[in-house]
Amino acid sequence: MVLALLIGLLGRGLLIPSFDAAERRLAEDAATHTRDVFLESAYGLSRSASDWANWDETDHFIRTGDAKILRGMFSPKRFGDIGIDFMAFFNAEGLMLLSVENTSKAMVYNPPWLVKGLVADSEFGRHLFQLVTTSNRAVLSGVVRLPIGAYYIILTPVRPTAAKGAPSGYMAWGVRADKILLRNKATFFSSDTRILSVTSRDLPDEVTAWVAQKMPGGDVLVLPGDHRIESWIAVRNLDNKPALLLGRSAKREVSALGVSNINIMALVSIAGILLIGLLALYLLQFRVGRRLHHLLMAIRRIRGEGQVERLMLDGRDEVTDLAGAINELIDDKNRMLHERDESEQRFASVFASSIDGMLLLRDGQACEINASAALLFHESSPQQLLGRSLAEMLDPTDMRAVQLLAMLDGGVNAGDTKRCECRFRRADGSVFDCDATATVLLQNGCKLLHLHLDDITERKTILHQIRHMAFHDTLTGLVNRNLFHDRLEQALRQQQRDGLQFAVLFIDLDGFKAVNDRFGHAAGDALLQALSLRMSACVRSHDTLARLSGDEFALLLTGSAQPMAVLHLAKRLLAELRHPVVLGADLAQVGASIGVLLGHRGYTDAECVLHDADLAMYQAKRGGRNRIVLYRPDPSEGMAAPDCVKDCAYVQQAQA
Repeated sequence: MVLALLIGLLGRGLLIPSFDAAERRLAEDAATHTRDVFLESAYGLSRSASDWANWDETDHFIRTGDAKILRGMFSPKRFGDIGIDFMAFFNAEGLMLLSVENTSKAMVYNPPWLVKGLVADSEFGRHLFQLVTTSNRAVLSGVVRLPIGAYYIILTPVRPTAAKGAPSGYMAWGVRADKILLRNKATFFSSDTRILSVTSRDLPDEVTAWVAQKMPGGDVLVLPGDHRIESWIAVRNLDNKPALLLGRSAKREVSALGVSNINIMALVSIAGILLIGLLALYLLQFRVGRRLHHLLMAIRRIRGEGQVERLMLDGRDEVTDLAGAINELIDDKNRMLHERDESEQRFASVFASSIDGMLLLRDGQACEINASAALLFHESSPQQLLGRSLAEMLDPTDMRAVQLLAMLDGGVNAGDTKRCECRFRRADGSVFDCDATATVLLQNGCKLLHLHLDDITERKTILHQIRHMAFHDTLTGLVNRNLFHDRLEQALRQQQRDGLQFAVLFIDLDGFKAVNDRFGHAAGDALLQALSLRMSACVRSHDTLARLSGDEFALLLTGSAQPMAVLHLAKRLLAELRHPVVLGADLAQVGASIGVLLGHRGYTDAECVLHDADLAMYQAKRGGRNRIVLYRPDPSEGMAAPDCVKDCAYVQQAQA
């Protein structure tokens, strides 16, 4: 071991530093080469752009706007040969005439992102304005950030072949900044290269400091690291300032090879030592190995099924102590098996005698059923349910059953439990509601699903009756004041949110007390029931007719109620309520006073709505009964007021 340690220390202390220095030089040479390739590519594009800018056809297009000659040159292949992604042309004042983008499939003219990125108030537009307004007619090139990324831009004045002086316009070429390196297959640019902005937070601190110091030493920086060597080069913008930084982590192949050789030498030394150790181990096998074999076989028996016999080993060494620990594991397993057998016996007893329905399903099919479950499904014996799948027993229209069916998937574990209410279907097609609890059991290595069913059909029926009594009038069956108030609050919220208008009709019977006094309260109740049926026949299913108290009723109309339609319905109700009602051998006739309120955004509280509708109803009574009054809000006040109640046209018609 000491020999292996000496080999490792000498190799890493003397050889690896020299390998590191060589790798740093290689990384710097590769980065420098990439910079030169980039500059050469950028210069080649600038030279090609200058050739295009001096064509008479380009000058003719800018002066006349006739692009027929140039369109023949706009093709994906032509752009690909040049190595650019788009062209843009501007007149002498810097206004864009045409832009063309190569999407590799087709040429797109004036794409929105390019038009937006080359406007006058953009980074590109600033440099174009400088060319237009100054005597500097040179070619500008560098990185510009456009809406979809960083592009290398070449901006060139356009002149005819033999012309001098002021240019007729300007032409811009653009190529994705990283595409220049890919196009020339530079060795620096590979899958582990990072292209980052100078403002990126992902830059190493050394690179950030290098940029802040205006890149001393040029556009190339090499950073040695403990585990990698990083090389960085800068790409400049039109202001000749760094815009993008390209970094690459180089593999330390030379030093890695040296480390590998040193490790091999160390491993050879270790191998010799191990051989000596194996020889000593072989000698100990006769003393310890056989006893350890007995321990191993005992552990394997513990992992198997059934009871396990305890080990019988004598001695006072570590092997005997280990045997004692294994015997404790054997005792624990035997005790657990005994408890499991007792638990299964208790479960079988509870399963058979339970008053609730219980089923065991294997692979989704019933394999054990108790007598109570057979009664739930109206079967004469549990055997008639054997083999039926859970999907057959569940009501297919009940979406809540999905939770139970999901328990049949393989993703559940032993002990997982789900509880839900769902409907089950009998063989005759009838259904019943159950509170079902599903538990995954493990029996002899096989997963079973245990269903505990509690029939809640009668309980739900009683609950439904209680809920109906809580929100409905017991005499007429109509909605009571509580439920009407709740639905009116919903209509108010819907109007505030969606602008859907609602209307409320407050109806009070005229002459009802006289009927009670003359014929008795039983006749009065019969009259209220008959009139409730008449009013219910006049309204839509989604409207709400309620008995508020005594002989007072209210009607809520929703769904963008129109004023004329509301008043027409009020007139119809008034006519229906005036028809005589047969009470045994007698006839009773009453009228009604109806207050109509059209909802608007000024209302935010249901009590205010009912109050104003009640005011309109009382105005109808004070005006002579048996009439309709429309509650109108006062625009000058912003809210409805009692003195704004006016008769509508239907008042005179009702009286007539």
